[in-house]
Amino acid sequence: MATARKTSSKPAAKRVAKTSAGLKQEIEKTQRKLADLQTQAYAEELKELIGNTGIVDAYKTIKAEAGDATDVAILTAIVKAFGVARIEIVQTVAQKRVSNPRKKAE
Repeated sequence: MATARKTSSKPAAKRVAKTSAGLKQEIEKTQRKLADLQTQAYAEELKELIGNTGIVDAYKTIKAEAGDATDVAILTAIVKAFGVARIEIVQTVAQKRVSNPRKKAE
């Protein structure tokens, strides 16, 4: 039983070997992706470690007992207590979200 092959009107594209410059660009692009993945993995690992400790509960307890203290003041005191130098904790105003123009048209 023979099957019919589909034929294309376009000739097959020739495969061209990559040049050293092209390979170097691909390596750089892959290294950037790897660095991004490593950063994400590190952030997730820290998030898991923090979640598995009592830090969050301790912070909530401190906040409840501190009363009028702001989050920034509490975090600044915690950082100083740990002995971390040259760190600044600031709270900024949340940026307004840009509305979707398609929703306005409807």
